[in-house]
Amino acid sequence: VYPGRHNSWYGNDVQRLRLKAVLNVVLGADSRVVNDIRPPRVPETDRLYSTIINRLQQGKIGCLGIWGQNPLQAHTNTYRTINALRKTDFIFCCDIYPGEAALYADIILPEASFLERSEVVVSPGRRRAALRQAVLQPRFETREPYWIVKQMSSRLGRGRRFGFDSVRERLTDDLRQMGLSWDKLRERGFAAPLIAAAPAPASAASAVKIRLKNELPHGAIEQLLEFTAVSPPPKGFARLLSGRSPVDSRGLVNNRWLRHELEENELWLNDRLARQLGIVQGQGLFLENQDGLRSMRPVRIKVTPGIRADCLYMAHGFGCWSPFLTAAYGHGVADSPLMTRSISDPLSGVRGGRVNFVRFIKNGIPLSIPSLVQPRTAYGANTARDEENA
Repeated sequence: VYPGRHNSWYGNDVQRLRLKAVLNVVLGADSRVVNDIRPPRVPETDRLYSTIINRLQQGKIGCLGIWGQNPLQAHTNTYRTINALRKTDFIFCCDIYPGEAALYADIILPEASFLERSEVVVSPGRRRAALRQAVLQPRFETREPYWIVKQMSSRLGRGRRFGFDSVRERLTDDLRQMGLSWDKLRERGFAAPLIAAAPAPASAASAVKIRLKNELPHGAIEQLLEFTAVSPPPKGFARLLSGRSPVDSRGLVNNRWLRHELEENELWLNDRLARQLGIVQGQGLFLENQDGLRSMRPVRIKVTPGIRADCLYMAHGFGCWSPFLTAAYGHGVADSPLMTRSISDPLSGVRGGRVNFVRFIKNGIPLSIPSLVQPRTAYGANTARDEENA
């Protein structure tokens, strides 16, 4: 059971990921430690995104650097983020694309793309290392990230921490610490394993005993999980869900080839609900969330039996409003501006955004979404009709 790309859902995400790890072990999927679905670590409070935004709004942060990130698309409450950026004295943005964050930057530092720079790519768990080599020199004013950081640090009087004159020298030293060399890795393409492999999972024919142990401090987490019902949508609304597209996982990728495969995202709508609302396949409708904020443009409807009647789903990352992204601008609808609410996980601090609800706007009039799914109140308490709708 793979947890998926997003770890933040409903504010109880540590428990949810913990449950998936237990389920994998019980099903015999892996008798080792399940590294890829461990709950996120509890972050430092000062580094939480919400803390940074609060301090920007309070004027406690005067300079902000946005590096390879797009907080206007990646986080909830987009308009709150915009307000915080407008109150910041100085913003620099380093990225390979002039996305929405670049619109609020005082200076843009263009970073070289992966085709213009060399780097060592190490897989999760440090099991493999591969050499990614530049195929052309950086164009125009783009620079490799190491060069940018070293120049900034040197001009701030901290350049002594960067002891290598070039990226090649730094990568050579990184490889030496791994017991590898530039020439060896270049010849093979990759090296594996860097560390000893974990014991193989027990075979289905063998019987093993598995002990589940909490790693968090005593008292911080319950020994046994209890089912907690998710709050149902308010009357007339449906829950807004978002996720990744296998063709284009980030709408910020300003790539015409990907646009050819997936021009824009669609909103998945249950077929029974569509018939009741009089909505048809391919129709374009605006969305309005529980706080009265509407989507920037209409979203195209995909009618399908593959989704519950109390949920709506759309791929994340589309709906770019930076006109400098000429291939991505104006395609699809962004989900983040509709997610004005979030809830924090008490153990990790990660904020879940699946607590937002929307309804349709048709001919300027809100459409009330009827409830076709009865909410689950406790484990095993759902009705036969709920099972049918699910």
